[in-house]
Amino acid sequence: MEFEYTDEQKSIRDMAHKFAEKEIAPGAEERDQTGDFPYELFRKIAGLGVLGIEAVIKALSMDQIKILIYDRNFIHKGYICPTCMYMTIISREKCPYCEGELIAYNDIVDEIIESALDKGCEIVDISGSKRLTEAGSIGAVLRYRLKE
Repeated sequence: MEFEYTDEQKSIRDMAHKFAEKEIAPGAEERDQTGDFPYELFRKIAGLGVLGIEAVIKALSMDQIKILIYDRNFIHKGYICPTCMYMTIISREKCPYCEGELIAYNDIVDEIIESALDKGCEIVDISGSKRLTEAGSIGAVLRYRLKE
């Protein structure tokens, strides 16, 4: 089965791409060196992104992420189904989708990053950003704006 984006989805995807080029790319090298991620940039991302590990996992599973932003020192326990690659931070005996056994990971963040890379996402790692830490140490710019 083949799926194509609707004109509206293409428009939103293009908007997110333009936003990333205009607002995130400038100064990215400096932010990488300083570890700073300005609050103003977080405000601009609102509606175009998600914050926190649960929201990131959900967006990643729906292939919504364009840019994954995380604190390089962030570690979080989690669980993955090796059959369907379902990810969660909630302890469960079985995968809710395929009923496979969930495998515990001491650091699911590495698996999130690997999955994002496999899906063609850009990865931005930051160190020492107080605001990112306060927001859950991980977030993402989405390919299209969330509906409210």
